[in-house]
This record gives sequence, structure tokens and C-alpha cells, in this order.
Amino acid sequence: DSTWLVVERTINGNTVKYIEYIEKYLADSTAFFVDSGLTYNGAPATVISGLGHLEGETVSILTDGYAHPSLVVTSGSITLGKAASVVSIGLPVVSTLKTMPLEAGAADGTAQGKTMRITNVVVRFFETGPQVFYGADTIDMNEYHMRKPAMAMGAPVDLFTGDTEPLPWPEGYEVSPQVTLQHKLPLPCTILAVMPQVHTYDR
Repeated sequence: DSTWLVVERTINGNTVKYIEYIEKYLADSTAFFVDSGLTYNGAPATVISGLGHLEGETVSILTDGYAHPSLVVTSGSITLGKAASVVSIGLPVVSTLKTMPLEAGAADGTAQGKTMRITNVVVRFFETGPQVFYGADTIDMNEYHMRKPAMAMGAPVDLFTGDTEPLPWPEGYEVSPQVTLQHKLPLPCTILAVMPQVHTYDR
């Protein structure tokens, strides 16, 4: 089965309606995590055309498994920095997760409504790559990169499955703290668990 939608968008300053469908979940170089996008699959090329439906828009791009810097569609096309064979192009998708207020327990009952301090947080991912942002909100976030120094620079970063190291929490003392995570790349992101270390201060 496939899901089709009529989507109203503002493109190049104009309101338009497009018929779109939801692409299958793919986790390799053919991953498709953009909106209103198209995929080129052929001989290596730098100029990708046929993008008139995104004229004037800043698009997110995946080239042979790499996240390419964003570009603006001009005259229905974009010019890549390096030739690629499989290119997915579309409007960027920013995925945001925000937890409920944390419940860490306390010596005399619930932690709700009490001052707490997160010292660090560990996040468990499944086939995610290769950059996420974390913090108390979406205004001032820290970056976490999954590329390690030992990884070859000439190949895409493998999608990451596993736990991060303890990530230092950027905030201090908070009442009912929440953890926010964001993924902005045209690649998959699955969060299995968010595991903060929390100290609760009784009233």
C-alpha cells in the first residue's frame, strides 16, 4: 500500500497544491528523507534538472549516501559540488523530539515540580546518521557528530546504531526539565531511548 496526499505549499512566493506520496523507508544511498522531492539515478552528474516545482527554494540533498550542502533551485536545476549517481533532492525535513517532563523519583515521592539537574544524557539510536542536536529546547542546542577520526573521509558515514557516550548537559538547575533532540539531515533517524542522569532536590 502507499499513502497519497494533496499538499498545499508556498513555493517561490506562490501557493500551490501538489499530489505527493510517502516514499518507502530506505537506509542506504537511496534513502529518501525530504519533502516534495525527486530522485535522480543514473550516470554521475553535477547538474540535476527537473526541479521546477521547487523553483527558488532551498533544498536538502543526499548524494550517493552523503549529505550535500543545501542549494537553491534556479531555473529548475541545481549544480552539485561533486558528480553523483544517486541524488535525492527536496524540501528539508527537521525532525524534533521533546520528552515529557522528567520523572527521576525523589526521597519523599515524585520528582515532578521539584528542582532537578541533568548532568549528562545518553541517547540510543538505530540506523541514524550522522549528526544530531540536543538541548533543553530548540533555541540553543549542542551538536553530536557520529563521524569518528578513524573513519575514511572518502566514504559516507555508516548509519549509527547504539548508545552515545554520556553527552554533557548544557543547562543547570531546572524545574521539570525536558530533553529535546533534532535531526536535520536527509537521512534516517530512529531514537530508541533517552537516558539522562538526573539529581533531584527535595523541597
